[in-house]
Amino acid sequence: MIFNQWRGWPARQWARAALAGVVGLGVVAVLYRVRGALLPFALGLGLAYLALPAVDWLEDHAPRPLRRGTLARSLAIIVVYVVALGLTAAFFAYLVPVIIGQVEQLIAQREQIIGTVQTQLVALYEWYRATIPTQVQATVESRLQDAGDALLKALQSGIVGGLVAVGNTVSLVLGYLAIPFWLFFVLHDARDYRRAAHDLMPERIRPDIANVGRIIDNVLSGYLRGQLIVASVTGALTAIALSIIGVEFAVFLGFMVAVLDLIPSFGPVIAMVPVTIIAAMGQPINALWAAIALVAIQQVENIVIGPRIVGDSVQVRPAVLMLLLVIGNELAGVLGLVIIVPLAAMLRDVVRYIYVRTGVEGLSPDESLAAVHQGLSRWPEPPERPAAEHALGEDASGESSDAA
Repeated sequence: MIFNQWRGWPARQWARAALAGVVGLGVVAVLYRVRGALLPFALGLGLAYLALPAVDWLEDHAPRPLRRGTLARSLAIIVVYVVALGLTAAFFAYLVPVIIGQVEQLIAQREQIIGTVQTQLVALYEWYRATIPTQVQATVESRLQDAGDALLKALQSGIVGGLVAVGNTVSLVLGYLAIPFWLFFVLHDARDYRRAAHDLMPERIRPDIANVGRIIDNVLSGYLRGQLIVASVTGALTAIALSIIGVEFAVFLGFMVAVLDLIPSFGPVIAMVPVTIIAAMGQPINALWAAIALVAIQQVENIVIGPRIVGDSVQVRPAVLMLLLVIGNELAGVLGLVIIVPLAAMLRDVVRYIYVRTGVEGLSPDESLAAVHQGLSRWPEPPERPAAEHALGEDASGESSDAA
């Protein structure tokens, strides 16, 4: 049992753990005090996490003579930099001008858009007045008034916060300019950081700490990288479909759908509103075809693209997903909508691992990790082990056999 291992620690290990805890709390306190200036470096850590698998793969597949020193890793980082810069340059050279041009056209046609929206709102309002009971109308209007007041306060606080943030502009600019160089060293020494963190842990719990790290990485890598790829593919398919239908501003709408697709479940629904409104500006029938195309693309994403790219790293039920999105929105707004799902999935799998690892079955760290990945409802009996290894969980095994 994992807790039994902790009970066997000598006093020097408890002193080391206490020292590490105090130092860790001190570092967290300092980072919290200077959190405003660390935003660029937080972004850099996110980019490093996304790029690290590619750097590791390139280094591992480099010619053997290069791998004897650090040249292979430096070259791998440079290759990743070149590819990332190439994709970024292509995006700004080809897509951004098109998007900006279509946005300018949309602004030029704002009167037509406003007229279309007003017509639809008037029709919706007439239906609302004729169909919804008066008591329900009063409740809805009261809630809308509260929402409007909250939105106004949020806008005011945002303006004030923006004025306050002007004073930090210089440090932020310097931080962003330093990110490429800082990111290079983070990627170059990533394996040394992991090895150092591993060596700081007490030897008895190193397998469990490593397994918790693998669980977190499995969810994050599957969700974050997968969602970025899926959103890009969905946006491209939307732009192509809208172009075939004959909808104006197809590239801009595809880009907007890709951004909103990062919000699980609600993002595609939100995107459908402006897409259908703009599609109706040309011919009313285009709004119907655009809605059908979006629904079809969403089904392809859910059934084909998502499972193949994102995989089963999250596995959140639809009912739970809706509840999580409400909680995330209340806690952190739009950012909460984006991050609440992977955070909940990580917490679920870590709790499941601890639950299995500390169970009466006496599973080893590797067996517990396998059970979590398999998602079994009943954990398998542990295989026979030598007497020296089995002694630690002998009592628990006896209880398990009695219960059986």
